[in-house]
Amino acid sequence: MASSENHGAKGRLDLQRHWTETSSTHVETFNDIWLEPGSDGKSVVLVHAHGQKNFIKSSDTDYREDRFSLSAEKLSSLIQQHGKKI
Repeated sequence: MASSENHGAKGRLDLQRHWTETSSTHVETFNDIWLEPGSDGKSVVLVHAHGQKNFIKSSDTDYREDRFSLSAEKLSSLIQQHGKKI
C-alpha cells in the first residue's frame, strides 16, 4: 500500500513587478503582486505591495501592503472556472 501526504504550499510566486523612477532619481514608485503560503499551511495569500519612496523628503515615503487569504482548494476552483484550459 502506498500513501502520500500534502505538506502545503511552499515558496513565493511573483505575479507582477512594476517599478518606476523619476528622471531626477529622487522618487521611485512600485506596485508588486505575489502569492505566498499562508501560515496555516493550507491557505494561499495574495500580497499587493504598493507605494513610493522619496529619497529627498522621507516624509513623502509611503508603503502599503494589502493581504488576501483563501484556501488552496478555492484558488484551484477559481482558476479552473475562469482560466483557459491549455
